[in-house]
Amino acid sequence: MYQLAVALLLLSAAALMSAMSARNENPWPAMFDDAIVGQVLIDGRGADGVTVSLDAGAPTETRTGGLFRFDGVEAGTHTVTISNYPAHASFGRTAATAIIANDGDGPATVNFFGSYLRSSPNNGAVSQERRLAGAR
Repeated sequence: MYQLAVALLLLSAAALMSAMSARNENPWPAMFDDAIVGQVLIDGRGADGVTVSLDAGAPTETRTGGLFRFDGVEAGTHTVTISNYPAHASFGRTAATAIIANDGDGPATVNFFGSYLRSSPNNGAVSQERRLAGAR
């Protein structure tokens, strides 16, 4: 249910941004221009308690469905990294680049997608073969 609400919220925001962009208006208030936002997902579900670091600064933790946010980020290129995620999860990347521009384009968004590692049970059969004396 939460994921549906987040998806609808994101779609609404995208529609608003698209409409305002068509009129050359900035859909983001100035307070969002210097932010990096994102989400950490494992198998499509937000992962809370994951450590997210921005460059060499103080880290934050994901919460409320894997969401994180860094405010007051200076313009330029930055590296966002994740750590302390569940040991049985795997991510295609654990670091990403975010660019904060000076032109009021809104926050930079960085998302991380992972999956849980699964072990499969042995579904095969074990059998013992008997050889008769003299048979090869």
